[in-house]
Amino acid sequence: MMLTIDWVIAQNQSSKIKRNGNALFLFQQVRMIIIIT
Repeated sequence: MMLTIDWVIAQNQSSKIKRNGNALFLFQQVRMIIIIT
């Protein structure tokens, strides 16, 4: 769970850097994380 949170934070930072159409990809990743948890 800690690892997942760290990963989400990293994804959030990278999405801030390049905020170009990563919204859908990020949404899919978050969905996968929710399913895994």
